[in-house]
Amino acid sequence: MKETNSSKPALCKYINYWFYGILNETNPNSQYNLLSNFYDKVQSLKDCDAYQRPIKTELYGEVKELYEMYDNFEKFKVASLQQSDQKCDDITKCISTYNKYLKVCQNFYKDGLCMNVKNFKYVYDDHRKIEKKCLEKMDELELLRTDLECIILLPFVVMALITFILLYLYKVNKKFVKNKF
Repeated sequence: MKETNSSKPALCKYINYWFYGILNETNPNSQYNLLSNFYDKVQSLKDCDAYQRPIKTELYGEVKELYEMYDNFEKFKVASLQQSDQKCDDITKCISTYNKYLKVCQNFYKDGLCMNVKNFKYVYDDHRKIEKKCLEKMDELELLRTDLECIILLPFVVMALITFILLYLYKVNKKFVKNKF
């Protein structure tokens, strides 16, 4: 495997996903062992052994839907850039999948899944700026809100609150000490 180091993990994870998809149809219980044997036999993929992880059926379904969403979007994008007679079905499927996983991520944030959902919005918005034919079907996608804003904002609010409390106590205590003596 003579890819750059940055593309190696993505390739290995995709092979893992692809292999699991094939085995899931036949015998999902032996996926991990067969994948190890596959990596051992194919010498050019020996580096991928480090990225091998068993995939739960639920996670596989989510990843499959995300791949299909991105695949449908790429088909739509290519068709729209070629100025061919395109249908807007692919983009409608993408939007419904995005909205489905947006709700999932707002209820329970999963790093890999939700980051890909978030990234899809940015790719979608970039293409939306140049799209002409299916623009009426391309609704503005809702942004995935995370607790990151709260995590960042909370320490600043607490520090400001402590500062004001200490300043107030200093002033009150200073007046109290002057009145006593």
